Amino acid sequence: MRPVFVLASALLLLGLSARSPSRSIQQETLALPRPAVLRGIFAGQQHLIADYYWLLTINRVGAATTAEELRKVYPYADLVTDLDPDFEYAYRFAALTLPVQTADGQIANLPEAEKLLRKGLQRFPGNRKLLFQIAFNYMYYEGRYEEAADIFQQLARDPTAPRWYGALATRLYAAGGDLDTSAYLTQQLLEACIDPELCEAYERRLVEIEQERLLRAIDGAVSRFEDARGERPRDFAELTEAGLLSGLPPDPFGGEFYLDEEGRARSTATKHRLEFIRDARDPVIPRSPSAP
Repeated sequence: MRPVFVLASALLLLGLSARSPSRSIQQETLALPRPAVLRGIFAGQQHLIADYYWLLTINRVGAATTAEELRKVYPYADLVTDLDPDFEYAYRFAALTLPVQTADGQIANLPEAEKLLRKGLQRFPGNRKLLFQIAFNYMYYEGRYEEAADIFQQLARDPTAPRWYGALATRLYAAGGDLDTSAYLTQQLLEACIDPELCEAYERRLVEIEQERLLRAIDGAVSRFEDARGERPRDFAELTEAGLLSGLPPDPFGGEFYLDEEGRARSTATKHRLEFIRDARDPVIPRSPSAP
């Protein structure tokens, strides 16, 4: 009878000491035990208790069908990582699962995902997988290209990191509008590279950056023309006649510049501009890949 009495007493204590999740996270009525209470009651079974709540976390993920239900994963994962701070996978798994697109096209649960990732970095400073996940969320979900580029640039300094980290950082700097930083980083990567194919890719990226610089200058002239006249220019000649463009610069790729249907400058030599490509018409937002 004694083990039963002890178990019943422990369960009663858990119920009395239960905490509610953070007010910043809208939850259904549920209560989770405080980590300190769990550590006190189950002092010798910390990993067992952490595993129990980890199973509940996974069950929450599997049962969730809406963004709101997925948000309820957060307090469980937070509790698990309080109980077992060295459970590195728990930070990443929950943070990867939380972001989801809502019916209005927005991405929900990003703050909760970043809280877990930042919490993991406090335990595992410089962890490449956690940093990768933060950078991916910045890049894909939030359009915070320069912040993502800073992280990928940091990761690229690790000699064991995938070689494309640096190349991605340069593209993200360009997408964020910082072409000077992108060009500088690309030049540094070019000077340090020893792989012929990679060196060739960096050389091409420098030309892409220069082309994008010229295209943006043309875009600026088009924008000023529209502001002044209330209509788009028919051709580059109108921009020159208006004093907004001092002649058409040569395309560094050898193509010809033109204005597309939306009035944006394009080149016949390249299919895309040097910017992060994301099709806003696609309603499906894929899950983040795992960090290499």
